[in-house]
Amino acid sequence: DIQAGHIMSRLVLLCLHHPRLRLVWSRSLHATADIFRQIKANYDEPDPVTAGQVGLEGHAGTSEPTINTTALEMLRRLPGINENNFRDVSREAGSLSGLASMSMEKMIQVMGSSTAGKRLYEFLHQKSTM
Repeated sequence: DIQAGHIMSRLVLLCLHHPRLRLVWSRSLHATADIFRQIKANYDEPDPVTAGQVGLEGHAGTSEPTINTTALEMLRRLPGINENNFRDVSREAGSLSGLASMSMEKMIQVMGSSTAGKRLYEFLHQKSTM
């Protein structure tokens, strides 16, 4: 049972609502420090200026393309899209309008499942009754 005041229930809900979230659970502050030391052992220290600009729209000084996180979050909530196929679909479609213009056959091929592909295609091409 999920109880609003119970810490484990809150952690479960947090993980369900944010599937990319990763938790580090340790027995003490020192163990946590050791874990983080091991995680970052093979990485250089980040540049403070660049790190401060991460997440800001249109920040200068990077050659990386801007990622439309809103569109990706919307894509992840569409029927048939899951953790295993959303990257392939995003890469192949290029945009949400590109996804909507895909044929059903192409969608099935990209998603790797006829059930998921048909489900998404039918959702995107469903006629409005209004």
